[in-house]
Amino acid sequence: FFGVLSSLAVVALLATLIPISMKMKAPAIITCLSLLLAVVLSDSIPEDSHHHTQATLAKSADRIAQDEASLSSKIKEGQSTATTLLDLAKNHTYGTEGVERDLAKALGYYNESAALGNGEAQFMMALFHSHGLVVSRSEAKAVLYLTFAALNGNTNGQLALANRHFYGYSVSKSCTESLKYYRKVADKVAQLYKDSGVLAHVEKIRLNDDVALQQRQTEEDIMQYYQYTAD
Repeated sequence: FFGVLSSLAVVALLATLIPISMKMKAPAIITCLSLLLAVVLSDSIPEDSHHHTQATLAKSADRIAQDEASLSSKIKEGQSTATTLLDLAKNHTYGTEGVERDLAKALGYYNESAALGNGEAQFMMALFHSHGLVVSRSEAKAVLYLTFAALNGNTNGQLALANRHFYGYSVSKSCTESLKYYRKVADKVAQLYKDSGVLAHVEKIRLNDDVALQQRQTEEDIMQYYQYTAD
């Protein structure tokens, strides 16, 4: 009913505006008509539609929250599975927990765990490929797995990449890249000492360019410092 009245009102107003529009410029006419239509259309929307829209938005929010919870649960399950696979791989690697030593089976478990994002498993995959254990030796795959391991925070992976970049072994020789990974490990060591309460025995020094120039320290001196701290 209100929609019909609104439409009739629009017609009446348009009839009134036609003579006036002859004296107005085109942009002014368009602006007036747009405002008029917006008001009429907003008034003609039933109140039930607003409630329906709000209910739909609420359901969407609930669905998003449920999806996030489900994803979080799946991530935790994946991490648990990756850890279990890693433990099986270790048992077959060292012949522990009553399991026969079998590097081929160990590699399979390492591979599955690494695929789920386990940094330690990724480092072990790099080790297998770097030394040609069970699989053909491949430095390209070794560096790839080391990179993933380092990105996942694996300390051994970070140290290995630091050394590789320092000496240019199968990667570009770069003190900058090497220092980046050594610093990550050194920061972990410093944090461990801090947490243990024996920080007095370790002095963490931040070296900057000015200090290095004043004391005539070379890049090699800085690298030795971080190597020593990491060790």
